[in-house]
Amino acid sequence: MITRMPQPTVVEFWNALGQSRLVGPAVLSTIRREHAQRSDAQAADAAAVANWLVGRGLLTRWQAKRLLAGSRGPWFVGEYRLLDRHEHPGNVPLFTARHEPSGRVFSIVLLGSRRCDDPAIWSGIARRTSAAIAATDPVLSRTWSIEQADTTRFIVCEQVAGESLGRVLTRSGAMSPRVAGALGLRIARSIAALHAAGEVHGGLSLDAVRLPSGDGPADPDAARVLQYPLVGDPHLDPPRIPLESDEDLERLGTQASFVAPELTRPNAVCDPRSDVYAIGCVLHALLTGQVPGWRGEPRATLRQAAISGVPPLGPPVVPEEVGTLVSYLTTRDPEARYRTAAEAAEAIAACFGLDAGTPWMGVDHSHPQVAVTTDASSRPASRRPPPRRTVPSGAIAGAAALVMLVAAGAWLDPFGLFDKGDTGGAPDGPDSTVSTEAPQDDGEAAAISPDPALLAATATPPSAPGDSPAPVGAGPAPRANASPAAIAPVVVADDSLPWAAPTHGSALPLTYLPGGSQLLLGARPAEIMADEEGLLFFKALGPLVESAASWLASVTGCGLDGIESVHAGWQAAADGTVLGACVVRLEGGRTIPDQDDFRSRQWGAERETQVSGETIHHGPRLAFWTPKADVGRVLVVAPTDFMEDIVRGGTSPPPLPGDLETLVPTLDGGRHLTLAVATHYLFTEGRGILSGPLERLAEPLESFFGEDVRAAALSAHFGSDFYAELDAVSTLDQAAGALAPVLRERIDALPDSVEEWIAALAPHPHGRRLVMRLPGMLRALVANLRSGAEGQVAVLNAYLPRHAGHNLALAGELVLAQAPGAGAAAVAATAGATPAAAAPQDALAKLKRPMTLVFARDTLEKSVQMIADEIGVPIEINGGDLQLEGITKNQSFGLSERDSTADAILRVILGKSNAEGKLVYVVRRQDGAEKIEITTRAAVAKRGDTLPPGFEPTKAPEEKR
Repeated sequence: MITRMPQPTVVEFWNALGQSRLVGPAVLSTIRREHAQRSDAQAADAAAVANWLVGRGLLTRWQAKRLLAGSRGPWFVGEYRLLDRHEHPGNVPLFTARHEPSGRVFSIVLLGSRRCDDPAIWSGIARRTSAAIAATDPVLSRTWSIEQADTTRFIVCEQVAGESLGRVLTRSGAMSPRVAGALGLRIARSIAALHAAGEVHGGLSLDAVRLPSGDGPADPDAARVLQYPLVGDPHLDPPRIPLESDEDLERLGTQASFVAPELTRPNAVCDPRSDVYAIGCVLHALLTGQVPGWRGEPRATLRQAAISGVPPLGPPVVPEEVGTLVSYLTTRDPEARYRTAAEAAEAIAACFGLDAGTPWMGVDHSHPQVAVTTDASSRPASRRPPPRRTVPSGAIAGAAALVMLVAAGAWLDPFGLFDKGDTGGAPDGPDSTVSTEAPQDDGEAAAISPDPALLAATATPPSAPGDSPAPVGAGPAPRANASPAAIAPVVVADDSLPWAAPTHGSALPLTYLPGGSQLLLGARPAEIMADEEGLLFFKALGPLVESAASWLASVTGCGLDGIESVHAGWQAAADGTVLGACVVRLEGGRTIPDQDDFRSRQWGAERETQVSGETIHHGPRLAFWTPKADVGRVLVVAPTDFMEDIVRGGTSPPPLPGDLETLVPTLDGGRHLTLAVATHYLFTEGRGILSGPLERLAEPLESFFGEDVRAAALSAHFGSDFYAELDAVSTLDQAAGALAPVLRERIDALPDSVEEWIAALAPHPHGRRLVMRLPGMLRALVANLRSGAEGQVAVLNAYLPRHAGHNLALAGELVLAQAPGAGAAAVAATAGATPAAAAPQDALAKLKRPMTLVFARDTLEKSVQMIADEIGVPIEINGGDLQLEGITKNQSFGLSERDSTADAILRVILGKSNAEGKLVYVVRRQDGAEKIEITTRAAVAKRGDTLPPGFEPTKAPEEKR
């Protein structure tokens, strides 16, 4: 008799949750208070509370069910938090778990402690795990490590998304022969990789193949095959199919249809030919949409297969040759089958007319990629103009996708590190006027470019200040942190090799950043601000970056010119939000203020804690730490939950996701700006980062990177010329040398695509001239772009005239800030004015003109300038009047006003700039012409100016009687 545990009371449930450690004490206290304030709190039972917590993302549904059932855990295995439990064909515990230090999600398979005590079994587990780790075919699931926590041993492997092939066939039915053949070939090649390494799979069935979830057609290229330890009993070596007991047979289920007849004999073990039989059965299922030979239960199915084999296929279901192939793969006699999966793959490719390709051989890192030439004086060939391509304008938004990727790094604000509101009286920076001209070739640029319109690809770029000129024909500079074997110089002037970089610094430092960061930013503010073009680039990135700079100045007590470097990292939290941390290092001789009043005022410090001899200062949302080893030069800012782990980690480099682990050591820490990202993160858990105007980058970036790029970095450097570099790491089955031309082709297509996109955009008159020149700028970029491979990284780089950087950034910002058609609406509104409107008018009459003004975020100063440009009347801000009221003109806000008058829009802008209604405007006449002046009510009253109609005097509050 099974006794069902009674459901706990609400109080018991809260207590059980606290004892589980699934939420910390502080969070538990907060959510209990929050729930108690809900209107339905009194009527809620424990199940309702659990469902509420699941909806908040604080518990998974599996955790909630276990707590309601009275389970006491375990909820953690070592550093892994258990999120869900799944059925495993080998009847062993299989969990989805999150590695707490890094935040990455894995599958973990728990091993039996007693069975692991058997030396023979443990030796087999270790051998098979090592073989699975070494398997690098991209179709196979990845096995990462074998670990032990206390007495529990477990294997950590990839969490493979998607649904089983069996479910796909149940929902969608049989596949076309072409799709079935392509998918069968992909599966056969993955098994062939195991056979080539001396291993067997031993558990191939419809349940061992995963395809992306969804109702669309199956994509063979997206298929994944689960391998050890996710299939079969992980304790068995060599692998075999347990059939001894009724429980074994019941657990086998429909997998019985994929078991080769010879495996039903006592003590039979799996071998390559039994894998070939399973491949044939999978192909049979793909072509028919049914489990082959299934008799309703495993025992009858095995018996029938041993007697008569798999049901034959032929016309009209499939062509005769396809039916013959399946019969060869699934014949009952193992000696008559293909000997290995590689032979099976060749037969499948030949039968379906597919490219047999080459067997997956893994990656051999022992031989560096080198280029050799015997003619160091060979002249580089001139680059041919790239062919024009028709690219869907919605697929790639062009320069914005590449240029604004750097800007995006400075815009990111996932954890509220940067205050987006009023900067609170931060001193105004230098004149913010930015050139709106397209890049012009000055004397230095002319020296490297025979064509003033485009930069010649064969030109040798000037060296950075302080560097000796690179010799003609110098090859790519050594990558940061590269091994000696991988950086052998290539002395050839070759258009197929990247340009020599202007910097040769050490690798991008990650010290004090949290482990598991999926997005990384590196910047050198002092060097950027010291360079005229760097300063213009900074200003071109807009008000959000200025707000970030103000925040940095406030928490460090130092302006950007005193900050040597800023490094930041972002990753997804358990609830799907994005968490970020940053490390700020000051220039030599400068230190972070060490006064309590500064920490209280600028950090909001409320309390201190001691961890590993270091002091952490806690604010309302963030924690601050100045490491003792850096004697006050370094400030670390992170969420409180991260900070203790960061402090305990000390100067050890944090772990990164696998693809970033490959990319980041090659990045040059001396570059002025660097942004690196695990691309899948940007389009999944980290998609929220692309908010506001950056949201328009999501689709173009996802299209640009596609499935080829797993990690990418964009860097820029300012000097006598502007230098930009894109680095990318591909999937395991695509070499860097093959990825570089693919990315080059996509960049070649950008100018035409951007031109089409801008035409549809109809840019607003404000900045229209610069935006329309963006395609020409991109063509200059394409003309001077070089690409190649350096180790495992594809590199694309270019030198452009000195002023190109800020022009590209400003044009990109203007493109992103405008909704498609917004400019057209403004132009149409102006063009549709009546003839009377075209006659000479005074300023107030011109303010009655209809217009549309839409932008994601801009300043008071820039927004009123847009109106001035539209109506043809100068609008000035009386900064002195505003300053007396404590109002700044560089605060930022968003606006979406359509089909309204310029006067109404101006009043909305004034209201957004000061909610208390202190801002007004007056019309003045100067030198015979009218102008509009933005001022304050107090200043108007003091000078006796006349306010335009509609500005009613503010009433003083009535006294209470």
